[in-house]
Order: sequence, then C-alpha cells, then structure tokens
Amino acid sequence: MKRFILSLLLAFCCFYGLSQSEKVALQDLLIQNTWTDGDGTGKMVVGKMINARYRFTLDTLYVSLIELGAGGEVKKPYYLSETPDLSFNENRIGKCRNGDYLIIKTRDTSPCVLKIKSYSDSLIEYEYYFKIKEQNIEYIRQGTFVPVE
Repeated sequence: MKRFILSLLLAFCCFYGLSQSEKVALQDLLIQNTWTDGDGTGKMVVGKMINARYRFTLDTLYVSLIELGAGGEVKKPYYLSETPDLSFNENRIGKCRNGDYLIIKTRDTSPCVLKIKSYSDSLIEYEYYFKIKEQNIEYIRQGTFVPVE
C-alpha cells in the first residue's frame, strides 16, 4: 500500500511539474526583442515628436530616437533588481535575470527606476516614479513597451 501511494504521489508530482509552463526570464525577454512605447505615437520632446526604440543587451540599453528621419542612439547601462535602488550600482549589471525593477543609469546621481508590473512576449507594463526636487513634485507614470513589428 505504501509503495502504491508513493508511486501515485511521484506520478502526480511529475505530471504537475510538466504541466507548469516556465515563464521566460525578464532579461531574456528584453534581449530577444526591440521595443517601442506601447501607444506607438511617440512622445513630444521640446516641441518635436520623437519615437523611441529600446534594444537591450546583457548590460546595455540602447535607445534610438527617431525624429523626422534623423536619429541618434544613446547607450545606458542597466540592471534588473528586486529593490528600487536609489543609486546606480555598477557591480549589479548583468547579475540578475529577473527582478521587479529595471534600474537605468542616468546623468543624474539617481537612476531611472521602472517598476515592472507585468510582462509577456507581447507587452511589458511598468510604473515610473518621478520626483522633481526643485519643484517638490511627485507622481507616477504608467507605461508599456511593445515589440517593434
């Protein structure tokens, strides 16, 4: 009887394990696509409409800005983190394949921090927390990335 119960339990565990699909690591998903802003309309920056493309490698985010046929590319180191780091830590680049936060180095002392709300092959949803010290303004921006077709 014990052998039967153990065999049944082992079969259940194997079946349950096979039925669970593994979720792709966030870093793998970031790397396998080129991304754009979810609404596809671009952003108004200094009076000009800018479309951005985001391409990730293991350690660098490449942001291509496309404005009326002209463009440029900016390289930014990034890493994934389980915590919303208040300062950019170069030693954490490429160390974590999953995380709740995407930490991007900026020219400022504090990094750009995106809180990843959810992700799939076709959509990454995030929140971006802004704090403008000089004006004492705080707000949260919702955003999405979608793969470029």
